[in-house]
Amino acid sequence: YMTGRVIVISGTLTKKRSVFVKLIRQNGGRVSNSVTKRTSYLLLGPDKKGGCKHRQALSYGVPVISESQFFQILQGGIQ
Repeated sequence: YMTGRVIVISGTLTKKRSVFVKLIRQNGGRVSNSVTKRTSYLLLGPDKKGGCKHRQALSYGVPVISESQFFQILQGGIQ
């Protein structure tokens, strides 16, 4: 469910960033460091709400997802 998707990770999550990067890549996605119009999702930790990447995502209409939503997407529950 990540195939072809570009994910940006920002903020503190319950697992290390490397765990999320590995999961994204294993499921066909790509990780980027900056939010652009081509970003599929911004995976945002609660400590970064209102931050630069969050504001950019909102301005581009990029869906901002939580850690729990990320795992739902991995399991095919959210498209």
